Order: sequence, then C-alpha cells, then structure tokens
Amino acid sequence: MNNNKRASLIQEYFCTFIVSIILIFSLCMCFELQLYFNTEEIINKRELKMKNLFNFYNISQLEAMHKKDPNNHMISINLAKAYETIQNYSLANDLYKKAIISSGNSEYSLYVYAVFCAKRKWYGLATDLAEELYSNNKKKTYKYKAEIYYELAKSMDENKEYDASVKAYQIAYKYAKNIKDKKIYEAICEGYSKEFIKLADYHINNNQPDKAILDLNNSLGIKEQDIAKYKLGLIYQNTDKVLAEKYFNEVFKHNPYIINPYIYNKLLQDLILDSKQGNNMHGADFYNTRLNNLKSKMKESYLFKGDLYIDNSKIVRYKKMLSKDARYELHFDIKNNTKLNINKLYILPEIYMGEKKYTAEKKISNSNNAGYFDIMEDVIVGLPEDFQFDDLIKKKKQKDVIIKYYAKKQSRAPWTLIKIEFLKF
Repeated sequence: MNNNKRASLIQEYFCTFIVSIILIFSLCMCFELQLYFNTEEIINKRELKMKNLFNFYNISQLEAMHKKDPNNHMISINLAKAYETIQNYSLANDLYKKAIISSGNSEYSLYVYAVFCAKRKWYGLATDLAEELYSNNKKKTYKYKAEIYYELAKSMDENKEYDASVKAYQIAYKYAKNIKDKKIYEAICEGYSKEFIKLADYHINNNQPDKAILDLNNSLGIKEQDIAKYKLGLIYQNTDKVLAEKYFNEVFKHNPYIINPYIYNKLLQDLILDSKQGNNMHGADFYNTRLNNLKSKMKESYLFKGDLYIDNSKIVRYKKMLSKDARYELHFDIKNNTKLNINKLYILPEIYMGEKKYTAEKKISNSNNAGYFDIMEDVIVGLPEDFQFDDLIKKKKQKDVIIKYYAKKQSRAPWTLIKIEFLKF
C-alpha cells in the first residue's frame, strides 16, 4: 500500500471516528435532556398533587398526615394554609418556616411563605424571601416573584401606603411581563393602573395637581382606565377647557355613567360661549353638537326625580302551596311623567322597619310589551325571605314603615331616588 492510500485511509478512519463521537455525544445529550424533562414533569405532577391536598382534606386529616410524616414539606404547607383559613396565623407561620427547612429552601416553600408574610404585612421578610428565589426555570421564578410583589402591593394599598404600593406593583409588573400567565399579568396591570389613580387622589387632596396629572398619565400608560381620563378632565377644566372636553368626550362615548352630566354640560356651555366671543363659529357649532348629543343621551339613559310617580304602595302577605311559612310582596303603581319611551326599568325598593333594612331589586317592563307606557298598575316585587311584618305589627313595636324607591333605565346607570314613602299601620 503506497503512502497516499495509507494517508487517505487514516484520514477516512479519523473522520469516521470523529463523526461517531459526535453522534454518541448527541444521543447522550438527547437522553439526558429527555430524562431531565421527564424528571421535571414528574416533580411538577407530584408537586401539583401535593398542592391540591388542601382541596380534598380537612384540617383534622391534614394534622393526622403531618403527624405521620412531619418532614413532608408539602403537607406542612397545606396544613399551614388550612390554619390560615381559620385565622390561626401563629401555627401557620411555624409550619411555613418548618416547610422551608425540611424542603431545603425549595422555591415553592419560599414562595408560599413570602405570600403569607405579604398578607400579614411583614414587608421586609416577604421581600427578602422573594429575592432568595432562584432556579433554572426562570419562568416559574418570575411567576412566583410577580405574585409575591402583587400581594405586597395589595397589602400596602390596604394600609394606604400608596407610594410603596406603586413601587411594589412596578416590580410585580416587571416580572409579570416575562411570564405567559395572562390572568396574573392582567390582574397586576389593573391593580398597578388603579394604584396610580389612588396616588393621584392623594396628590389632589394635598393640592398637588401637577403630580396628580403625572400619576394619571402613568396609569393610562399601563392600562386604559376611563376613570383616569375623567379625572384628568376634571383637573384641566379650569386651566385647559379644550383638553378637558377631549377627555370628557372620550369617556362619555365609552361609559357615560362615569361623567357627571352637569359638570360636562357646564363645560360645553363655557366652550360655546368662548368660541362665540372669539368669533370661532365652527368651534361653537362643534361644541353645540356635542351638547345636543349629551342632552339626548341623558334623556335616553338617565332617570331624573319627577320622571316617575309611584303610588298605592302596600305590603301583601301570601303563602305558597304546601308551604308553612308566609312570604311578603311589595305592590305599587308606576306612572311615567315623561313623553319618552321607557321599555324597561330597574326598581330598587329599600324598606326600613325600625333598625332593620330590606332591599329587593327587580327588572320590569310594560305588561303590554309596548315601548312607551303611561301607567303600570300593581307592580309586584318579592321581598326577602327574612322579611317579618306581622310579628312587628302585633307587638306594636313598629307602626311606620319607610320605603325608599330607587330606579334606573339601564343596568350600568346610577340609581335615582324617585320617592320616599311612609306606610302607616
């Protein structure tokens, strides 16, 4: 065999050897990764199963399980959660700490204890525990940290520590953006945005409108909130009427019931007058159109005192067939004093008898299925089961019954007080 053939053969063997090594190494890596993922899946399934213990066992059963296996950190955690539900926070705290030790500082045990500490307003400890969290599974770590700081933010909000709460929300928001849990992310965005609105209220109460404007713009940067736009409009109505009206109109188109119609009406009247004084007839026409739209919407959606008249109120006692207990109904007539169509009404009577208050809401419509009605006779609203009438009358403890009638045309609209009536017996 000549030297050229020998060299070629050696090169071929060498290449084959290298390729074989690479293939073997790749196969080993695949098996190792598969083993890792299978192991991770098994651990996650076991962890999930253990997490759900609390849903299937009562405290006594969990205590018995803990007695048999005191070093099982998942049983300790579930028992701690059970103690939380009955407000035995001291025992819960001891079990959470024990779970951290027995689990060797597992991520889950650190996470649940941090959430517990946040709820108990132990802010420093909750933060320290959150910062201890670290694993190769960054998504899970981010999820745990997002939830811990979310609980911290809510707890600080309860204490009216709005600055601190905003900072906690900021950290929660940072972590929530990096996870796939849409529900948590949206909850944090909602809370974060609203916290800036609360901070704006605080700054307005302390005569700091510039800071409030910054807060409200920050709120809108996180999530669109009609209430944030409305409050910006309220701030600007004395300094920039055009900008104020822009915010009012945006909110009015989306949710007209947030807007105070009297404030918006005055603002539009002022803008019409300013436009006319500046010989800006296009502006005057523009704001006049919006004013007409406001008035039309108010007539369509709002009820005003005097729009309805309620009369002939009475409380009627009845018994259902085969029932031993008596029930009560409130009967009354309604008259429509407007010339507008009313195709449905929501009625909320509040009945006061001594120190007791009873409420009963009902959606009603014209019995003739017509859009407009003049009078609806004998409207019936069932009263709550605990409503007691005869006993009070017999004992002569209460002779006057006070009824406050509230009504509205649409479910999202504010209630309007229609009438206060005194029934004598």
